[in-house]
Amino acid sequence: DILEPKWASIQKHIIAPKCLQCHGPGTFLPLATRQDFFDQRDELLNDFQDVEESELVKRLQSNSNPMPPTWSGMEKLTTEEINIVIQWVEQGLPN
Repeated sequence: DILEPKWASIQKHIIAPKCLQCHGPGTFLPLATRQDFFDQRDELLNDFQDVEESELVKRLQSNSNPMPPTWSGMEKLTTEEINIVIQWVEQGLPN
């Protein structure tokens, strides 16, 4: 089961293990569903334009204010995982 730029794969390999502890349903910034990402595309995804400069990617790559935060005890996303997320967003959040 490889990581690919599709919601099912990203949800299983990245979102569930590294994001939902803080970004589950009903939280300040829910990221539990593909629709959550779509609903926040302007603020979080730079409305699909210049995705590498989007708030999501900046936070995933940040050393000073990373997501997931260091206090969470979860590992940061790998370069490969971040690149897959970028591809997913650039492709319009495919299922």
